[in-house]
Amino acid sequence: MLRASHEHKQLVVDILSKSFEKNRSVNFVVGGKAARIPKLMGYCFDLGMEQGAVFLSDNSNAATILLFPEKKKTTIKSVMRDLKLALNVIGIERVLSVMKRESLLKERQPKNKFIHLWYIGVYPEESGKGVGSNLLREVIEFCFEKEKDIYLETSTERNINFYIQNGFDHYDTIKKGLPYDLMLFKRKILAAL
Repeated sequence: MLRASHEHKQLVVDILSKSFEKNRSVNFVVGGKAARIPKLMGYCFDLGMEQGAVFLSDNSNAATILLFPEKKKTTIKSVMRDLKLALNVIGIERVLSVMKRESLLKERQPKNKFIHLWYIGVYPEESGKGVGSNLLREVIEFCFEKEKDIYLETSTERNINFYIQNGFDHYDTIKKGLPYDLMLFKRKILAAL
């Protein structure tokens, strides 16, 4: 696993944009406009570099963005970045819906310190070859070293078994307030290795 630098931004954005192209949650945020997904992933990359970590698989076919919620700070830069996201990616008419989604997630997140596995994706043509599983195992090891539980959400039902097989517990599902079910998972660090 390689820790990404700013020079890797386009590669990470490309991997995640292609792997989340049909994702219901991502499409909800971008209003179903696929051309906006790379802009969303660019925003997420920048946030991950500032408030977490971004990693690539050793073969550069998979990427992940982790957030460390305790690093979140409201600054002029963060407000401007969020405003740009609202205007260029979400669309003003959809901001309240997306903010409601974020609020639903936040109220169900663990209260203890954790690492948010925000995105993990593999180039679609590399899917099923173990690249994502290997990257996830390395992320689990990273979180174990940091002594923090891992939290994630998914709107893709086929991901449920993938996360359960990797030691995650499905602890909640958001069924109201969104046009899709959003399943929440966490993994305790003591079960990491």
